[in-house]
Amino acid sequence: MKIAVHCQNLAQTQLPGIGNYLLSLSTALLNLDTGNEYFFISGSELAHRPQAPGFQHCVVKPSRFVSYLGFPQACHRLNCDLAFMPKETVPPLLKIPTVISVFDLYSFRCPRELRGEIPFSAKAHFWMAKTFHFNRAAKILTISEDTKKDLMEMFGVREDKICVTPLGVNTELFFPRAQEEIEQVKAHYGISRPYFINTSSYWWGRKNLVRLIEAFALLKKREGFPHQLVITGKRGPSYDAMQMVIARHRVQEDVKLLEFIPTSMLPSLLSGAEALVFPSLHEGFGLPVIEAMSCGCPVITSANSALKEVGRAASLFVDPWEVESIVDAMKTLGEDLNLRKRLVFDGVQRAKEYTWELTARKTLEAFQASK
Repeated sequence: MKIAVHCQNLAQTQLPGIGNYLLSLSTALLNLDTGNEYFFISGSELAHRPQAPGFQHCVVKPSRFVSYLGFPQACHRLNCDLAFMPKETVPPLLKIPTVISVFDLYSFRCPRELRGEIPFSAKAHFWMAKTFHFNRAAKILTISEDTKKDLMEMFGVREDKICVTPLGVNTELFFPRAQEEIEQVKAHYGISRPYFINTSSYWWGRKNLVRLIEAFALLKKREGFPHQLVITGKRGPSYDAMQMVIARHRVQEDVKLLEFIPTSMLPSLLSGAEALVFPSLHEGFGLPVIEAMSCGCPVITSANSALKEVGRAASLFVDPWEVESIVDAMKTLGEDLNLRKRLVFDGVQRAKEYTWELTARKTLEAFQASK
């Protein structure tokens, strides 16, 4: 079987979440599957390539309309049997069975007060998905049972059309680091005290960072904790509100907004943290949770969406809408050494259940069932 893979996301220098997903999955697929032939198709040269045998790349024009013109034309020219679109789109000109990925349905679950953060393009994309693409896809991959449930309940997608392919963690990168390495990275970023960490990819309302900072400031005020709060990611709509809360509570010296950091340094920051505090309002999976667990970092996260599914007994759960719930969890974890030890042990074991090889196997099963 000849399989065409839409890989335009791999052309970006700083990989978005979908790009990381595609790179990791593609590498695992090519190493696992030697019976099928894969053609990776994009509208420009790639900044990131799967390091695996059998990788074949085609650049098509026009690059601006690669999904709707160049990709379908390349599939026809290469006589492909199946197409894989790692997003919620089936191009109208594509005449072969197509497997798509649905990562989350936050555009439909978004709280009313945060709907202004969803750009029109995203709203239009998901309107097209629910109106056309979900019906046209041969199979739909979801990264959690929670998103599968949403597809079935909100859009009436048949259960036999959906394949759950949980994400994996790169254990060659995310593992507990030595103290010397941790101290070097801490010194590089000016972290001089115990710290909680949040590794949200993008600072917008969904990540609930304003409430996290409020909770941290209250913890400092009430309990006198010496800790810092480290937040990594890309500036987004929440940035100004985050700065206002920091100024109002006078915790400028305690909250470090590191923005983007190299992925290579992230495991050391996670390994040295008191805990990952990830009180997101909704996640299709919550990869930062598994990455933290794999590094031996205890996890505080939300009892909602896929986060409860992924974290299970290896996490301390909070109500993300209640600042006091986040305060209590940080206080408990900061004071209870036995709880921290248990969460570290359980987290490492839990993270072992999520591998990219397993993701690739389940994805390959979906490909084979789509012929």
